[in-house]
Amino acid sequence: MIRKFCKLLLIPFSSVIIFFVLLVRFFLLIRFGKIPTERFGHLAANIEIYAGEKKVIDETKNLKVIDFFCFVGKFGNETLMNLIKKKYFIFPEIIIDTILYLLKKFSLEKHIIPKYSYGYDLYNLIYATPAKLKFTNKEIDSGIESLKKINIDKNDRIVTFYLRDKAYNSIVFNENNNFHDYRDSNAKDFQLTANYLSKNGYKVIRMGRHSQESLIENDNIFDYSVSNIRSDFLDIYISSVSNFFITTNTGMETVSTHTFKKNGVIVNFLPYLNINFYKWVPFSILLPKKIKRNNRLLTFDEIFSNELCGYID
Repeated sequence: MIRKFCKLLLIPFSSVIIFFVLLVRFFLLIRFGKIPTERFGHLAANIEIYAGEKKVIDETKNLKVIDFFCFVGKFGNETLMNLIKKKYFIFPEIIIDTILYLLKKFSLEKHIIPKYSYGYDLYNLIYATPAKLKFTNKEIDSGIESLKKINIDKNDRIVTFYLRDKAYNSIVFNENNNFHDYRDSNAKDFQLTANYLSKNGYKVIRMGRHSQESLIENDNIFDYSVSNIRSDFLDIYISSVSNFFITTNTGMETVSTHTFKKNGVIVNFLPYLNINFYKWVPFSILLPKKIKRNNRLLTFDEIFSNELCGYID
C-alpha cells in the first residue's frame, strides 16, 4: 500500500522526465531498465550481456544512447553491486519502476531496455567488451592481505571450484524442495581433481556459502565455503585473481565467466539446453551430466531428439 502511494506521488516527477526523454529523442535515446540482484548468476551475467549489446548499438546507430537502471530484489552481493554502480547510472527502484510503468502505459517501449539483456547471450557478445568492473588499489591490497591468511601469495596460481549443492538455496531462499536439485553435485567427487591440482602447484579454493559437503583441505586446498573469512568482497576478489575455474553450473561462476572473462571447465550441467549459455566461453571444456534410461546411457542424438534436452527437474 505504501509503495503504491509513493508511486502515485512520483508520477508527476516521472512524467516530466518522460517529457524530456521525448524532447531529446531525435539525437539522444534515453532508456530505463532493471538489474535483478537476488540471484548471484543473474546479477553478474545480465549486466555483461547488456554491455555487449550496448556496444553494438553504439557502433551501428548514429544515435547516442544513455541508460539508467535500478537494482531489483534482495542484495545478492553488495561488493558486485558497488562495482556496477561505479560504471552505470543506478537510481532507486521506486523511481525507475514508476518511469517504466508510464513508458509501458503509453507504448514507449523504445525507451525500455529490452528483456533479452536479462537472459542468454544470444548474439555471442560477452567477449565483445573487456572486463569493466575493477577494484581500487586499496581494495586489491586488502584482497592480497586476506589471501595471505589462508597461505596464498599474490603470485600463486589459483583455481576456483564452484560446486553446487542444495544447502545454499535451502538456507538463503528457504527452498527445501527446490526443482533445481537436479543440478547439484557431490563435492567429494572433486577431491581427486583438487588433489591433482594441488600436487601440481595450484592453490585450490572451493567457493560458495553454506555447503553441505567440504573438500578435504591441505596447504594448497582451501574450502572457502565453510570458512570464517567469507565476505561479499572476497566472493568477487578471489574470482578476479584466479587463473581458471571448475564449475558445476551454479550461477556463482558467472563472476568468472562474465565479469572477469575467465575460462575453465564446466561439468555436470543440466539441462542440455544450457549449452547455449556456455557456448561462448572461449578455450573452455564443457562436460554435461550423463542421462540414463533403463540403466543405459543415452547418446546426444537421443537426448536432443526428444524433450529430455529441456528437462528442468
